[in-house]
Amino acid sequence: MSRLLKDGYSIIDGYRLQQDPQCPEYFERYLDIIKPDRILELGTANGGLTKILRNNTEVPILTVEKEEIHIDSRTYSIADVYVADFFDVEFISTILLPFISRPGRTLVLCDAFNKIHQYRKFVRFIKTDDVIAVHDYFPSRKYFEDNIKGKRWNWCDITDEDMDEVNREFDMVDIGEELNEIFWATKLKKGSQKLVTLV
Repeated sequence: MSRLLKDGYSIIDGYRLQQDPQCPEYFERYLDIIKPDRILELGTANGGLTKILRNNTEVPILTVEKEEIHIDSRTYSIADVYVADFFDVEFISTILLPFISRPGRTLVLCDAFNKIHQYRKFVRFIKTDDVIAVHDYFPSRKYFEDNIKGKRWNWCDITDEDMDEVNREFDMVDIGEELNEIFWATKLKKGSQKLVTLV
């Protein structure tokens, strides 16, 4: 169960959660829909979302955070935690790509800095039939400004326009669209894996 804090964040099982308070129930249904074989979380933060994931699945979770100071130490007992830059070429090639490329469905959650770049880059790395989701999503910045900002959420980091080109290139289709209600876009990859460049 999560509860809302004054700053707009929530608490889940004692972990600080930088998500909508309804995140636990939405992610429980979402994971049941997509049935991942493993999860890559880009942006551990305080570990709140990691805890929700672990509460609802036993699959391997690899989570990456650039600054260790943000990570709740309990997160190390529920996931494989890396303190690293997930844009680093060597880290991608030695740790992330082997994890993503294992047989079965990988779910990639983009929830750290520079979400547009995260999404556009990791869409290229995931396999056909893998799923990628990105937080702080709204259909457009105008929709966010007119309907959401200052009322339900204060961050808009990615929109349909930001994803459009790469979605068409890799035939990304909606899956688990209910997650849009808590400000996540989520797509299934129908096109082929196509590693153009790591940089």
